[in-house]
Amino acid sequence: MAKLIFNKMRKRVLLSKYISVFALGMVSFSSFSQTTVTVGTATTTTDNAPVRAQSNFSYSQSLYMASDLIAGGATGPGLISKIRYYLGTGSNNANSNNWTVYLGNTNKVAFTTTTDWVPGSGLTNCFTGTVTFAANSWVEITLATPFQWNGVDNIVVAVDENATGTGGNTFWRYSDLGGANQRTIFYNNATTNPDPASPPTATSRGSWTPNIQFVWTSTPPCAGTPSHRTATVNDGSICPGQTVNFGMTGAIPVTGLSYEWEYNDGTSGWLAYPSSNAATFSTIPTETINVRVITTCDATGDEDISDDISVVMNPLPSLTVNSTNVAYCAGDNVQLIVADTSNLTNFTWLPVLGLNVANNDTVAASPANPTLYTATGTNSHGCTSTITTTVTPLSKATRTASYSPVSICEPGSPVTITAAVAPALINGGSTWEYRFVASDGSVLQAWNSSNTYNFIPAADSIYKIYSDFRSSTCPDAIDSIETVVVVGFGSDVSIINYDCNNLGGTVSLNNRFTQVTESVVYSNPLADAATDLTNVSLQGNASITGGRAVLTPSATGNNGSVIFNDPNFHAGTNNAMSLSFKMTADLPINVNGTGGADGLTYSFANDVANNGNQNGSGSKLRLVFDAASNNTNAPGIYLVYGHTGGITINQIIPVDAPTLFYSNNTSAWKNKTDVQVDFKIDVFGKASLIIDGLTIFSNIQMPPAYVNSNTATWKHAFSASTGGDALRHAISNLVVTAPISQVALVATNVAPTAWQTGTTFTNIQPGMYDVWMSSNSSTTCAKKIETIEILNTNPLVELGNDTTICEGESITLNAGNTGSTYVWSNSQLTTQTRTVTQTGLYVVNVTAANSCVGVGSINVSVTGAPTASTIYVQNNMPTYTFTILNPQNADEYSWDFGDGTTLTNAPGTVSHTYLTAGPRQVSVTLTNECGTETVVTTIVVTSTASVGENTIDGLNIYPNPATDLVTIALPNTMQATVKAFDLKGTLIQTIETSASQTELSVRDWNKGVYFLHVQNDTKLSIVKLVIQ
Repeated sequence: MAKLIFNKMRKRVLLSKYISVFALGMVSFSSFSQTTVTVGTATTTTDNAPVRAQSNFSYSQSLYMASDLIAGGATGPGLISKIRYYLGTGSNNANSNNWTVYLGNTNKVAFTTTTDWVPGSGLTNCFTGTVTFAANSWVEITLATPFQWNGVDNIVVAVDENATGTGGNTFWRYSDLGGANQRTIFYNNATTNPDPASPPTATSRGSWTPNIQFVWTSTPPCAGTPSHRTATVNDGSICPGQTVNFGMTGAIPVTGLSYEWEYNDGTSGWLAYPSSNAATFSTIPTETINVRVITTCDATGDEDISDDISVVMNPLPSLTVNSTNVAYCAGDNVQLIVADTSNLTNFTWLPVLGLNVANNDTVAASPANPTLYTATGTNSHGCTSTITTTVTPLSKATRTASYSPVSICEPGSPVTITAAVAPALINGGSTWEYRFVASDGSVLQAWNSSNTYNFIPAADSIYKIYSDFRSSTCPDAIDSIETVVVVGFGSDVSIINYDCNNLGGTVSLNNRFTQVTESVVYSNPLADAATDLTNVSLQGNASITGGRAVLTPSATGNNGSVIFNDPNFHAGTNNAMSLSFKMTADLPINVNGTGGADGLTYSFANDVANNGNQNGSGSKLRLVFDAASNNTNAPGIYLVYGHTGGITINQIIPVDAPTLFYSNNTSAWKNKTDVQVDFKIDVFGKASLIIDGLTIFSNIQMPPAYVNSNTATWKHAFSASTGGDALRHAISNLVVTAPISQVALVATNVAPTAWQTGTTFTNIQPGMYDVWMSSNSSTTCAKKIETIEILNTNPLVELGNDTTICEGESITLNAGNTGSTYVWSNSQLTTQTRTVTQTGLYVVNVTAANSCVGVGSINVSVTGAPTASTIYVQNNMPTYTFTILNPQNADEYSWDFGDGTTLTNAPGTVSHTYLTAGPRQVSVTLTNECGTETVVTTIVVTSTASVGENTIDGLNIYPNPATDLVTIALPNTMQATVKAFDLKGTLIQTIETSASQTELSVRDWNKGVYFLHVQNDTKLSIVKLVIQ
C-alpha cells in the first residue's frame, strides 16, 4: 500500500499543476490541425467488408500499412478521431447498422491463413453504436475512444456487425493494395455471431482493403503528468468465465505514454496485471475486483493513477437434478426436477423431444430413444449453469454380458456369466431381474435378482448363453444378449493334397474357436510431424498441428485424409481387432449444420484412397461420423460394409443394404475435442462402439465377407471434409490391438516349437501331421486338434507286373483313375481298360481332371503248351544220362526212370544209376501254365551197381543209414576218389583220400537216397547210402 499512499499524496500536491497542464494540453491539442488521410481510391466494390448486410452477422479485419498512411498525408504519431468507408451502392439498413469498431497498432503485413486474426488483446474498442450510411458517399464514424497511432506500426481496423436479420446488398469500394499479401480477412454467418476475442475460422481472405479515410491529428510527446483518467469497463457485473474489456475515459493528445493495469481483490492490495502496457486491457476475472490503470509519461516519469472501476463476480447457479440416469416403462414417463440453491429466473431443457414442457423446473420425459437432456438454469444475474440427465425407454436399456475367466484353455473349470444393464435405476422403484437361457431354448437359470450364472464346460467348444432382462413390475419386451464362451480350441481342417499343380500340399484351418492373447499391432500418437509420419501419408488440408492429425481446419470447403501403410499390421483371429483413438470435431462456424458435407470417417480396405471424403473410401469397412444431413444422408453414426460408391455418390444412408448399423447420435462427438473412441470387432465378427464411455452399439454382426477376408494388404484411413458446420476434424493417439492366436503343423507325435498366426500351411510333402492351436506361442495354453494325412494324388497307374498268357487267352489292362482321359500306345484306344491277346509292351498315359498326368506300362508275353522232340541217352553203365531235346515253353521237367524212381522240378538233363538190369521205359513230362507234354524212350540196362557189394575188396562204409558222419574204410591205405550223387544224378560232393579211414559229414544233406562212387586205379564200387 506504500505506492498507493505515495501516489495519492503526490496527486494532491500536484493538483493545481495538473489542472493547468491539462488545460494547456487541451488548448495545444485544439490548435493542431486535423488531416484526412485517404487510403485507396479505386472504384471496384465488394459486399464482404467492412460488413456484409446479407448475413445476420459479420466480422472483418483489414490491414493498412504505415506507408499507406504517410503517403496519404500522415506525418507521424497521431490521434485518429474518425474513420470513413465509401459505400458504392446500397442504403441504410437496420439489420446491418449495429457496429463495433476496433483499431490496433500491429506489425502484421498479411493474414497468412483463415485463422490468422489479430487477437482481441491487440485491439482497442473505439466505437459501439448505430451507423448511418447512404449510397455513393463516405460513411463517417466518430470514435468514442480516439485511437492513438504510434506512427511506426501498421493499423488494423476491425468491424463487428451485430444486428440480427439480413438486408439488401451493400457494396463497399475497395482497392487491391496487397499484391501477394492477403490484407483483409472476413467471416459472415446467418446464425453464429462471432466473438472478436476468439474469432472463428474465416470465411475467406483477400489482398484488397476497403477504401478508408482516417481523420488524423498529429500528437506531440508528453512533457509532464498525464491527464487524469477514469477506468472504464464494458460490463461491471459478470459471470465466471466472462471476458471483460477495460479502457479509460477521454483521450490523451500526447504520445510517449506507458500503462500498467492493476487489480485489487480486497485482501492483497493492488497487484499488477502482467503484459498490460496498453490503453485498453482485456482479462477474465475470477472474483470481484477493482481495477485501475497507472499512466506514465516516459520522458519525465510523471504518472497518473486513474479512478478505479469495480467488477462484480456473480455466482453461477448451483444445479441439482433428482435423477441423472433412469429408465422408464412403456406408457409411463419420468418426472425430472431441477433445483438451484440460488434464485433462478428461468430454466430451459434441450432437446425438447419427449418433454411435456421445455421451460420449467419440472418436466415429464418420455423419449422414444435414450436421450441426454441438458437443463440450463439462468439466475437473476444472467449467469447460467447446466446439468444433464439421461432418460431411457426400458426396452432400449444398454445390456451387456461378459464371462470370466477370459481365457479358458481347457474344459472342466467353473465359468461365470455376468449380465449388466444401464441405467441401473428404473422409474417408480422397480428393479431389474435376470434369466439365463441355453442356445436350444432351455432355461439354465430362472428369473431372479441375481445377474450371474455359473457352469462347468465339459468339452472344448463354443457355448452360447443368452441373458434376458426384465423389470420386476412392467412387461416391456427387451432383447436378449448373447454371450459366446470359448472353451479350449477347435477348427475345421481342410486339406489340398499333393499333385502336379500343388507340388506340396496345403492345410487350412477354418471356423476356428481359440483362446487368444491381445497384442498391440500398431500405435501412433500423431502428435509430431518429425516422428509420427513413417508409413503415413497425408492428403489435402491434413497436417500434424497442435498434437493432432488435423484432417480439416475449421473452414468451409476443406478436405483431408490420412492413410496408414504399416507393412507389419495384421488383424487377429477372424480379422478381429480393436481401434482406440481420440476424435475431434469442434470449432464450428455454423452449429446448425445448414451446409451439410461435414463429417469424419474411418475406412479399412485394400482400396482406400486419399480422397478426403466425409463418408470415407474403399469398398470394405467404414465407420462414419456424419455431422450434417445432405439430401437423403442423415447425420449420425454409420457402420458400413461393402459400400462401393465413388466420391460423388457415396452418401451413406441408413436404409442402404451395406449399412449394418445407424444411430442419429451426434451429441456424443460433435462440437467436442479429443473424445475417446473405442471400436472393436471380436473373434466372432461382433462389432461394438463406445464413445467417451457411452455405448453406441454392440454385438453387430459383421458379414462373412469381412470375417473370412485376407486383410494382409488392407490399409487404415481417416478422411474428413467440411461444409456448413466447417468443423475442425482431427484424430490422435491411435492404437490398434488384435487378439492373436497361433497354429502349428508338425510331424506326428512331435511337440511344436515354431508357431504362426496365419492359418494356412503350404508346400507340405505327403505324410502324417499333427495340427496344433495355441494362444501364446507355446504349449502352456494349447491343444493338438487333429492328425491329418497329405496324399500324393497325382494319377497312379498300376497295370500290374509283367505277365504271360497262353495262346488263345486274353488279359484286360485297367489304368484306373476313373474320370480321367487315356491314351494307349500303338492304338487309337482312349478307354480306361484295354484287352490284349498278343505279346508286347503296353503303355498308357492317364490325364486327370486337374491336368496331372500319370504313365503306366506292362510287358505281356503270349506262350503255348510245352513241346520236345525226343530223349537223348548217354550210357556209362550202370549210370545213364538223359537229355530232352528241343524243349519249347517248358517251365518244369518231371522224370520217371522206369525203375520206380522219379524226379520232379528237375532240369532238362539228368543222370540215374540203375541197380537192376532189364528194359526200362524212361519218360519226361514238360510243364508250363499252359499245359503239359510227355516224351518217352526205352533202354535196356545190362550192367548194374549192386548196393552192398563192394567191387573194391575190403571197402566198408558205415553207418548206413546215417544222420551225421559216415566213415569210409579202405584196405591197405590206397588212393581213391569218392563222389556222392543224389537220385537226380547231381554230384553232391567229391573227396580225394589215401587214408585207411575217411569221415564224410552228411549232417547238412537232405534226407533221402544217395550213391557213393568209390574209384581207385582199377576198380569202381557204387554204394547206396541212406540219410535219415
